[in-house]
Amino acid sequence: MTQVPNEELTTFEVMSIFEKLLPDPNHKTALMLWGLTGTGKSQIQRQILQKLTNGKPAWKPAKGVATTGALEVIGDWGLIDLRMSLLEPTDLLGLPDLKGGMMRWVAPDVLPIVGQEDRFPEKGIVFLDEFTQAQPAMQSAGFSLVLDRRCGPHVLLPGWKIVSASNYERENANTYQFSAPLRNRFKHYHLRCSLDAFKEWAYQNNIDARVLAFLSFQPDYLHKPTEVPEESFPTPRSWASASFSLETFTNGFLEKELAASIGPGTASMFKGFLDVFQSPELAVDIRKVLAKKVKTPELTASKPNIAWAFSSSICGHVRQERALLPAAVEHFASDAWKDVMEIGRTGLADLKYVVGKEEFAKALQPLVTEVTKRYGKLL
Repeated sequence: MTQVPNEELTTFEVMSIFEKLLPDPNHKTALMLWGLTGTGKSQIQRQILQKLTNGKPAWKPAKGVATTGALEVIGDWGLIDLRMSLLEPTDLLGLPDLKGGMMRWVAPDVLPIVGQEDRFPEKGIVFLDEFTQAQPAMQSAGFSLVLDRRCGPHVLLPGWKIVSASNYERENANTYQFSAPLRNRFKHYHLRCSLDAFKEWAYQNNIDARVLAFLSFQPDYLHKPTEVPEESFPTPRSWASASFSLETFTNGFLEKELAASIGPGTASMFKGFLDVFQSPELAVDIRKVLAKKVKTPELTASKPNIAWAFSSSICGHVRQERALLPAAVEHFASDAWKDVMEIGRTGLADLKYVVGKEEFAKALQPLVTEVTKRYGKLL
């Protein structure tokens, strides 16, 4: 597959679909997730199980039973993460064992199969990652596992589902084409690299607000591959790494550390944007601004970077102190943003990612008419 189809889904849309299919005992079809590098295809599985098992006690094996190191337990579900490109067919089929004049296939340690109920939870996900990077022989070995839920004599436990993922062929030359019969054995979903979805995840996972401000200002840099093989490049995953660098390297080496995550060109641009936060216009106390005790910085279309930085600073303060939310909503609805309305609208909309849609709707309600006149509907 070399073209990205139009029917793309955000991370949260994929999660909503999978959350319905995976617990359904009648749904047995394997799921295939396609997406660009660094967009969270692997992490989605864990996030789904964390939602499905929220508050449920963790499964534990019977006393004295040894489990496989490949098993990750999330609540009462299991997760087996297999990198198909690193496997051989015998890793799924097992090795032959000759006893009593008859050859048998010894069960592989990593598969949750019938007869191994004491070593695995009743339900879970077998995640076959990097499927298109697996050699043809390995893809063939996965045929019956994907369609018939078995590999040789080994039958997958009924409650376990198969999910696979792969980058697009145009991104990686080390891929092998999916044969039509194998491709037809999956339901295919395509992940869209969405800034809104990344923001929703990022505000929930303490990604630095300055990263989100830069990406709002330069959205093309959310995912921007480079042709230089020795360099990293910006993706949602590498921006999360850059956020960690901002916290860790407060003195010295910051630009080099950012370059290690998002590439030198992007790091230089981002470092320049970070300097905006030190500008005189932003040398204000956000809490006092929201309390109307000090003047709002001048926000103009001629200096959009100042407006984006100020917007993200407000969202960052609300994340730290939820009580500031009503004042932040009122501020975005004020005339301070009249010359940069699109930035104001984005900043206001970002608050729903910071606090959640219900809390945001409650804070918005007293000003909903005024906000709608200025920005249009936000919910």
